[in-house]
Amino acid sequence: MNKLSQRTNRLFIFISIFFFVTMLGFVPWDPLLSIQIRNSVLIFLTSIAGGLIGLFGLILTILIYLKPNKSVPILKILLTGFLIPIASFFIIVLLLPNLKWQDTSVYRNGDDYLVAQTFEGFVTNSIVNPRIIRTTSPYGIIRKVEEQFHLTITDDRFDGDDVIYQGKTWHKENIKNE
Repeated sequence: MNKLSQRTNRLFIFISIFFFVTMLGFVPWDPLLSIQIRNSVLIFLTSIAGGLIGLFGLILTILIYLKPNKSVPILKILLTGFLIPIASFFIIVLLLPNLKWQDTSVYRNGDDYLVAQTFEGFVTNSIVNPRIIRTTSPYGIIRKVEEQFHLTITDDRFDGDDVIYQGKTWHKENIKNE
């Protein structure tokens, strides 16, 4: 293979990788596929921060592999102008806490599980947003959400050891650590 072909192959590989990482980060996978991602690495890759890393790498790859011609100086200035806000936004996203749903209790009925969750909030936030999800994989790194509904703060159906939901009795389990 000649030098130009090797350069083109590397460019295609880098652009493909960074485009894939960008799409992972910017597509809202949880609501789109009715899943809940629980693994910290997968959460990072599918977050805005992961998408910004992919976009940053994509623009940087294009800047490195641009061939000199008349329009390249303008294009380089424009693309470099995009890198600064992307990097700034990435730093801000990394500094802010990653708020997510925390399991408070798990109830089992056969192969089905009800998971009671509350959403993490800032220290200054006193609002509790409980919800229940029904799943068959309560302890997996990716949880398939079959049904979910939000509870009111005064709803105390899910405070005991046994719960009656949809005419079935669900028994409380100990929450396994991740």
